Amino acid sequence: MIELKLFNNLDICEKQWKTFERNSNFTFFQSFNYIKNLTNIENNQLRVIFVYFNQELIAIYPLEIRKFFGIKILQWIGSNKSDYCNPIVSNKFIRIIDENKFKFIWNQVLKKIKDFDIIFLNNQPSNIHESKNPFVKFLENIKQTKNYKTLLLDNYNEYLKSIKNKDKKHAYELHRVNIKYKKLKQFYKTDININQIDFTSNDLDLIFFNKQNQLKLKRNKHYLDNSFLSIFKNLLKEKNENFFLAKLSIDKEIVGKCFVIIFRNYLYYYMPVMISNKYNKYKPGKILLLHIIQWAINKKINFLDFGLGDENYKKHFSNNISFVQKYLSYYSFKGKLVFIICKLIIFLGY
Repeated sequence: MIELKLFNNLDICEKQWKTFERNSNFTFFQSFNYIKNLTNIENNQLRVIFVYFNQELIAIYPLEIRKFFGIKILQWIGSNKSDYCNPIVSNKFIRIIDENKFKFIWNQVLKKIKDFDIIFLNNQPSNIHESKNPFVKFLENIKQTKNYKTLLLDNYNEYLKSIKNKDKKHAYELHRVNIKYKKLKQFYKTDININQIDFTSNDLDLIFFNKQNQLKLKRNKHYLDNSFLSIFKNLLKEKNENFFLAKLSIDKEIVGKCFVIIFRNYLYYYMPVMISNKYNKYKPGKILLLHIIQWAINKKINFLDFGLGDENYKKHFSNNISFVQKYLSYYSFKGKLVFIICKLIIFLGY
């Protein structure tokens, strides 16, 4: 028997959510602590659904309603600030919920929430770690962007072999980066460090500032404001031990950085930034990335996840490709009109 419970307040369901996290499938961006801090900086209406089968919790749908020009949009919590948006599901859910059961549950969820116009489920990975995402598997989604991951294998040589077997061009690129690194060390003192971020340091502030400047120079829109930074600062205050900073220094000048998140045997290559272009001919960003990969393998981490985006360098260092997708539908008459307009815009290519 399927039963649903609706929560409009995270404090009420915190204990059960955190207990469920221990043996379920989700990404860092659905962890309770991240979601809780995220909702503190936004003013959307929470509509979190707990799904039970025979009184056993088997899934959490972390949903919210956002108002946009009078339109009520049902979306995943933090859709505009999270790399991945998806449900939290148990192995039992994956095992017993087929397409018919999933669609029955989803229709019951919509009826329970009811007061909205449009459904827009953005940034949905095809897989939730090693499991299929039911919202992609059973609903008609639109491909949004490629998603590159790297299965890190048992040692660095095995990883290099997996790249070589996949594509000779990618293998050559890795070989080229290693040659550049050897030349760089011949002429300059090079130092690469990967350390856990300390709450008392200003490392987090600096890398956000560096990334903001980089995006500003490229005239790219972004959400890396002080309120978003506060999420990670609060997580650090809560003694979150998942955050690391990788730094490449050449002759004592910091050339490149990357904010790294470690979560459940996944390394999220979250916020790479190049600070100087003085040594670009040596490929410093790729040199730093290769060291992060070696470090992750030594730490027995299973996967490196490159996050959103289809940048060329991600192809060279990955051996696993899938898609991030989005789902659009409607629930009210007003929503149907908006839905038709959105479909027309997509069709015309605007």
